[in-house]
Amino acid sequence: GFDVLLDRKRLESGQWIRQLYAWIGLCQGAVILLSKRAAEPERFWVAREASLLMWRKALDPRFEVIPVLRHGATPEDFDSGNFRDLGLRSLLNPDQDTPEAIVDFVRTRSSLEAPSAKTPLEVVAEKLATQLEHIGEALLEERANEMNIDLGPWNPKKSSYLRFAIRLLQLSYRQAVRKLQGLGDYGDRARLANCLDLLAPLHANPEAATILPRLYERKDGRVAAAFNSTSTSTAEIYIRRAYWHADSRSLNFAQPSLETGENYDAVRRQVFQTAVEALYAGDAPGTLEELRQDLQEAEEDGQRVFILWNCSKQIPAAVFRKLQSENPLFRFFLLAGDAEAPLWLTQLETSCYRELEPLLEEGEERRITRERDRAQRMI
Repeated sequence: GFDVLLDRKRLESGQWIRQLYAWIGLCQGAVILLSKRAAEPERFWVAREASLLMWRKALDPRFEVIPVLRHGATPEDFDSGNFRDLGLRSLLNPDQDTPEAIVDFVRTRSSLEAPSAKTPLEVVAEKLATQLEHIGEALLEERANEMNIDLGPWNPKKSSYLRFAIRLLQLSYRQAVRKLQGLGDYGDRARLANCLDLLAPLHANPEAATILPRLYERKDGRVAAAFNSTSTSTAEIYIRRAYWHADSRSLNFAQPSLETGENYDAVRRQVFQTAVEALYAGDAPGTLEELRQDLQEAEEDGQRVFILWNCSKQIPAAVFRKLQSENPLFRFFLLAGDAEAPLWLTQLETSCYRELEPLLEEGEERRITRERDRAQRMI
């Protein structure tokens, strides 16, 4: 009863990347066939697809990812290189060594037959569709058909709004803005501006952004993310891409000033205070224990607080390590800058942080800012 999408048979030339990303965003599960060739450094596509699928699993543990070793591959082949930190080894089943065994195993996964929740892509698409409901359905149907992207079995036949929205989310930010611009004479400007805000995470490279939930939602201790950005707005875009489906009100960004970096207790209080202020949009008086309790209660209510840490603020590496290990509620995003990494960051053990890849290209942050400003003026 499964509708299986096999890349060799269904992907078309020209649109194949968009179609592939659409399938990864909409599917209820995936089988990843892992050969020795897939582990070779120059062959990055399987690792890229696996990374996006493991992002889906980090957001929803019920999402099924079934890696299968083929053609002499071993678990050790996928512990490093392009596959490092993906966690595929924990999902491997050594008994899946024949096609029949693979099929039998997939059939036992009941969550594949009855998915319990909408996918992140569907959630974002529904938000977009709601903002577009004031536009004539016939017009959106025409514009949706212009974006020739195969949505497979997830093509929402009853809603032109959803068809348009899902296909729009497969485009680059600039391409999506052009599609919205074409609706400017027919739509409400305020609603189209809301669409622009929903589309802003398209600026983020999904390979880099989707690493974040695997770092921040770990049960064995959160790991900081480091990126070669200088702008907090860029950091927010990447975090929003990682948690695109979440209510924007549940994502909170704190930027501690860190006027003093030598004293651990002073640094810890600054971080706790700015975190709580980000949650409640105001002053955060109280003892350190009261601030910690506020943050704990917010976490239990589904609120996430991200500490956007400007790495140009020099602190001893030992202070950061202690802050990170003793305060597991913090999700650190380290803005390492586009020049050489600061000394204190290079002194941290690699277990403390993970650098997001691929890195921003030279001038990319300025381009993102210009494109967003231009899009607001156009709409």
